[in-house]
Amino acid sequence: MNKQITVILLTLAAAFAAQAESTPSTAAPASAPVTTTIAPAPTGLPKNFATDHGKRMDKVAKELGLTEEQATKMKAILEEKHQKIKAIHDETRAKLQAVLTPEQFSKFDNMHPRPHHP
Repeated sequence: MNKQITVILLTLAAAFAAQAESTPSTAAPASAPVTTTIAPAPTGLPKNFATDHGKRMDKVAKELGLTEEQATKMKAILEEKHQKIKAIHDETRAKLQAVLTPEQFSKFDNMHPRPHHP
């Protein structure tokens, strides 16, 4: 069940990211469009993660015509979502390690590589 939830959440997150990057903007620009600056990626993430993530956030902010306050709040909400997904993923892995032998878990781990999300 947890595996199914994890797979669904990861699939939805990937679909949302792809949709956000490929959907043309129809929103009217706000009176003060904003360019956000995203902090560098935490340790352990791919080198280009912060740059790519920052570009996506800038694109979303521009397309939606977000104010600086909206962009800040949206970033916080999405970061909270990422942390929750990571916690679910980590909990699921721990449960699987308790059920599978080390060899089985290693094979499973190779079949399902970890996402690059924080």
